[in-house]
Amino acid sequence: MSTYGSMLADFGYKRFIDHVSFDVESSPTGGVNQRDYTLGRIAPTAPAICKEILHELVPRRGATTADVSTCVTVHFDPSKFTPKPTDLTEAAVQVVRWLPGIESALSSSGAAVRGRATTAWVIRRMRAQFDPAIRGDVLASDSPVDDDGELLSWRDAGPIRTGGTDNVYRTDSGHHVSWVLEAPPEGIFRSSVLLPLLAPGPFYRRVSIVYRPYGAAEAADVLENEVTGGTLRAFWAQKTKRDETQRDRDDRAKARADTRDESMGAGVGRFTLYVTTTVANPDLLDTAVADVEERAGTSKIRLRRARGSQAAMFAVSMGWGIDPTQALGRPGTERWGA
Repeated sequence: MSTYGSMLADFGYKRFIDHVSFDVESSPTGGVNQRDYTLGRIAPTAPAICKEILHELVPRRGATTADVSTCVTVHFDPSKFTPKPTDLTEAAVQVVRWLPGIESALSSSGAAVRGRATTAWVIRRMRAQFDPAIRGDVLASDSPVDDDGELLSWRDAGPIRTGGTDNVYRTDSGHHVSWVLEAPPEGIFRSSVLLPLLAPGPFYRRVSIVYRPYGAAEAADVLENEVTGGTLRAFWAQKTKRDETQRDRDDRAKARADTRDESMGAGVGRFTLYVTTTVANPDLLDTAVADVEERAGTSKIRLRRARGSQAAMFAVSMGWGIDPTQALGRPGTERWGA
C-alpha cells in the first residue's frame, strides 16, 4: 500500500495528468473460462485416469468461478506539457515518453500489468459491455480480426440499438442500472472498505474509481484551508454556545493528520465512484439492483441511483477516461465547447 500511495503522490508532480480511472469488472462465467483453460492444457500423454478425474471435477467447480479484470486509464492534458505540443503527433510523443514510468509505478504497487490495451482489445471490451450475451465469445480472443476474418473497426465497438427509461438503460441484450457516489464512509477507512463492491457476485458489475490529483503546490493550500475551516467552525460553535458534534471533532483531527502526512510526502486528490450492474434477463434486474445496494451498505458507502442520466453514467463507468466533473471547474464560456 505504501508504494501505491507513493504512485498517487507522484501524480501530483505531473501536472499533465488530469485524472486516473481504476475500473474493475466482475462477471459470473458459469465455469466456461475455467473449463476451457483446464481441459485445453491436458497433455495428450497424460494417464487416462488423470484425464477422467479432470473431466469429472472441472464441470462441477464451474459454477463457482468468475471473470474479474481491472483496467487503469490515465487521462493526459496536452496543454500542460512543457513545452506545449503544437499538434496531436507531438502530444502523442510526449504521452508515450511518460508511459513506461507509469507502468513501472503500477507494477511496483502490486498490480500485474499485462501490457497496454490494444485497439482490438478495447473494441472487444466495449462491445461486451453493450452486449453481455456475447461477452464470453467476444473476450475470448485479442485478435485484431473478428470470427469471420474481417478487420475490427471502431464501428464494431458501439451498440446496435439503445433505449431505456429514467431508471434503466438498455443496449442490445443488456439492461443496465448505474449509481454515483453520494458520500464515502464516515471517519477514517481503509482500502478494504471496497471489497464488498469489488468482490464477484451472481451478476455482472462494473466499478469505476476516478482519481483527480491535486498539484503538489496546490495540495498544501487545500489542506491548510481545511484546517482553518475546522478551527473556525469550532470557534463559531463556542461563540454561539452550541455543542460541537463528534463529526466536527473528527473532521478537524483528520484535517490536521492529512496536513502532517502531506508535509511528509503524501499525495492529495479528489475521487469519485461509479457503479453499473448489468443483466441479460430483465426479470433479474431488481435482484441485481438489490445486490449492489446491499454491498454498498456493507461497505458503508452511500450511492445515489442516477435517475434520468442512466445512459451518461453507463458511459462514464465504462473506464475510458470520461469524467463528467471535468467541465464543471471551467468557466461557462469554455464548458462543453460553449
